Amino acid sequence: MVSVNKEYGQTGDGGIISSTFNITLNGVIIKPLEGTASKLDEILNAQKSIRNTFSQISATDSATGGGKTLTISHGGSSTQFVGCHVQSIDFDGGSPREMSLNQACFYTIVLKCADTTDDGFGYNITDASESWDIEYAEDIKDVITNVAGSNSFPVRTAYRVSHSVSATGKPKYASASTLVSNGLAWQQAREYVLAKLPLQGINNATLTGGAVTTSVLTIPNTNIISRNHVRSQSVDEKGGTFAVTETFILYDDNQSAEAIEEIDVSIETNPSENGITTLNLSGTITGLRTGLTTTDDSYANALSRFGSIDSADNSNWLARAGNLAVAGISLNTIALSKNITKNPAAGTVSYNIPFDDRPTLCFASTGALSDRIEITETHPGYLFGATPTIGRSITGPVLQWLGCGTESKRTLTIEVVWPAETSNILNPVGSHPNSTGARKSAIASVISGAKPTGGGVSTNKVFYSSPRESWDPKTGRYTLEIEWTYEYSDLDIFTPQLT
Repeated sequence: MVSVNKEYGQTGDGGIISSTFNITLNGVIIKPLEGTASKLDEILNAQKSIRNTFSQISATDSATGGGKTLTISHGGSSTQFVGCHVQSIDFDGGSPREMSLNQACFYTIVLKCADTTDDGFGYNITDASESWDIEYAEDIKDVITNVAGSNSFPVRTAYRVSHSVSATGKPKYASASTLVSNGLAWQQAREYVLAKLPLQGINNATLTGGAVTTSVLTIPNTNIISRNHVRSQSVDEKGGTFAVTETFILYDDNQSAEAIEEIDVSIETNPSENGITTLNLSGTITGLRTGLTTTDDSYANALSRFGSIDSADNSNWLARAGNLAVAGISLNTIALSKNITKNPAAGTVSYNIPFDDRPTLCFASTGALSDRIEITETHPGYLFGATPTIGRSITGPVLQWLGCGTESKRTLTIEVVWPAETSNILNPVGSHPNSTGARKSAIASVISGAKPTGGGVSTNKVFYSSPRESWDPKTGRYTLEIEWTYEYSDLDIFTPQLT
């Protein structure tokens, strides 16, 4: 007797994805009695023959699942079930039954066969799933920086999306133990996943189906892009499973679609030293990958974002620092230093650029990087004679004022650093600051302002010693020292007293 039952496979959402035939064969082994001799040996041999007929060959099982073809003849036709697997073979226990001069043994054989023809299922699947996970990406935030001067720094929130699809398959046969193309269990699962559970398109920010969560998360409907798409694949050949997990981030592309940026600002004031406030601007630009190609473009995208901000005069960095500075600080336009770190493997560009509120450079209009102007005054004192005298012991020599004072002196020291010369290194005289218009005029202006003049300075009694200059075009460093000697009589605290 043959019993055929059909069972449908369902997913959690009620979808029908497969059907399976459960086939039960019931039979009896009958051996006629001859006298009192038992027919146990013959019945056992018949059981062995049945087991051999329905055996699963291990080599075939390893490659294809060891499927069998069951042919049931009825009338003038037959019905075939391809790819059947034996679930169990049961023979009645105990001694063979005696039935009307015969000895009999009843047996039951249970087969299972996947159906891919009756209902038109294209793939031999037993289970499938698709899941979405969406969360705020707390570790990914981007500062939308208005470098034009606004002190508003809105922060973009990103969302991390994880999409997983998987299926479990069974072998699919063309005939007997011959599989169809891609008929292994895991291959059937793969074909089903790729055809029925489509993955998210690269750079596609439109979520559909179970990913639509606007009622739970406030994901904007516009200006949202997808980046950093990553896919991982998992195959279990023995288990017959195939799974793909993909992750990507969604965020607002109002400013830069290919990178995110973090900014840190620290402010330090030293009132007990020089009273200068230093603002340290640092940050990291992380490029985002735009595809799944073998070339990762995240570093190129980080460089592009950095290049849109950086400039030789650091004006954008200065604007950012000014926006983030505390009220009342006026930063010097020239940064104290500039440190840029690039990491191609990580796809990042990091920067550290400190500014402070030191006074504006005296030579700022000439493009100077730094300058120092120092005035040293030597005021008039007593002019006296010292005459050694025998017997004065520890009192020392006889001191006698000569009725006049010493000369006054003023020393001017200028030190300026300009950008190093690149074209006039072999012509240091031609690039000398004293030979160029703007720099020469600025130097002359400082000298004119430092020259002793005004009340107390005797007219036509100001003389200067030979000025000393140095110029290094490779470093752009220039120094000048000039000393004046003059008559001066209007500084009360140093004027010699007659009594």
